[in-house]
Amino acid sequence: MSVTCTEVLKLIPLYVDGELDALRIDEVERHVSDCPECLGQLEMLQRLSQAVRAQYDYQPLPDSVLARIEAATVRPLRAHPVRWFVPFAAGLAIGAAAIWMVVPGLVRKDRFAQQLVSSHVRSLMLNNLVDVPSSDRHTVKPWFQGKLSFSPTVPDLAKQGFPLLGGRLEYLEERPAAALVYRRNRHIINVFVTDNPVFGLSEVDSAGFHVRHFRFQGLEYWAVSEVSEPDLKEFEEAFVASGA
Repeated sequence: MSVTCTEVLKLIPLYVDGELDALRIDEVERHVSDCPECLGQLEMLQRLSQAVRAQYDYQPLPDSVLARIEAATVRPLRAHPVRWFVPFAAGLAIGAAAIWMVVPGLVRKDRFAQQLVSSHVRSLMLNNLVDVPSSDRHTVKPWFQGKLSFSPTVPDLAKQGFPLLGGRLEYLEERPAAALVYRRNRHIINVFVTDNPVFGLSEVDSAGFHVRHFRFQGLEYWAVSEVSEPDLKEFEEAFVASGA
């Protein structure tokens, strides 16, 4: 059974981002070979991705955005969406489609690390930095109940300099995962949590992003951020030492 245009348009961003399995890749490619409209969408996103690869210039979160994030964490329900747009060296204007621009070759050492970095950057650019905005781990941790087959550890690390901002649901390798969101000064740390040990990373460093992998209480954790490597290591140590 062939896929519809509606289905393909949802898959195209993941296709450009290199996150589809072989079956889905084949479905997209067969469909766009006979559908000029969907092919046009695919080519547009590919051009945008190429432009970003050539001109991407990461900047720390502005103070105004940090203030909005901090305000969101004290609200009991969903806060106003956080919008963050990355400036480009050549003044490339980012529209709604730019949320899918994350560079397929950004982290070449490991495909899974690439996916993690892509998810990290997208979360900063989309309106979904957090689904549950709260600095209270007793609010964030229960929110995942019924959404995951496991319960992630959510420590309070504000005293260590890593305040909790909230959490959201993510998908890694087409499986649901938790994303815990912390802050270090002007930077965001995404902590992706799964119960799937098929991928293992110790450290990955590319294009200003750092990825650290650690196991804790039977689950797999990947901390991703553009903070300095010592800061991210300090975060991991504080997370594990919390015993939460």
